[in-house]
Amino acid sequence: MDVSKIGNPDIYVFGFRIQEVTTSLTDFLITAVCLYAFFTLKKRKDLNSAQKFMKYHFLTMGIAAFIGGLFGHMILYLLNDYWRIPGWFASMVSVMFMERAAIDHSRGVLKEKLVDTLMVVNIIEFVVIALITAITINFMWVEIHSVWGIIAVVLPFHIITYTKSKNPGSKLMIIAIGVLVFCIPIFNGPVIIHDFFNHKDLAHIVICIGELTMLKATLAFTKQGEGVKPLAA
Repeated sequence: MDVSKIGNPDIYVFGFRIQEVTTSLTDFLITAVCLYAFFTLKKRKDLNSAQKFMKYHFLTMGIAAFIGGLFGHMILYLLNDYWRIPGWFASMVSVMFMERAAIDHSRGVLKEKLVDTLMVVNIIEFVVIALITAITINFMWVEIHSVWGIIAVVLPFHIITYTKSKNPGSKLMIIAIGVLVFCIPIFNGPVIIHDFFNHKDLAHIVICIGELTMLKATLAFTKQGEGVKPLAA
């Protein structure tokens, strides 16, 4: 069964057809949460480089969710699947910023030259996957990039940083990733509570919780643990 084809029933408002109304609204909720996180960080003048990367993660994640909600769900019947592509790329960029934040935050725990090399590798990885996605127009590559970025890059780096420094920001990031992992069984189960609140909608709520936890983690990046030197603003 292709669970991605399951959706809320259409509704009509003043004769205007709206597809997947709850899925669209919960996408917009993700946008609201991410913009709240972005502006919370933006008004701070003392951000270190890892926090700046996370600031742009929240911005691009919010953009991705908005495009997904509007073009990927609410009015997709007026468009075609190609309108989803800008949202796909915004989502991939948001994961890249998470990766860069995790790698950068490990300075002082890992050798400086290694961190700098991994930052370059991170860009190469993103460009390669982005090109494959653009050529194939296949959402599978977006999913692969997200899973790889979060599970194989972000999580291990924060585990290393927390193990060596007890940095509270890394601990909270590990918890946030644990929250996001719940989206996998919810979506693929699928866990459907109601026609108007299905697996996509519940996964979006979990993502909101995960993003808010990431904001709390990002704010804690300034509380550097023993062995982790302060990063340049």
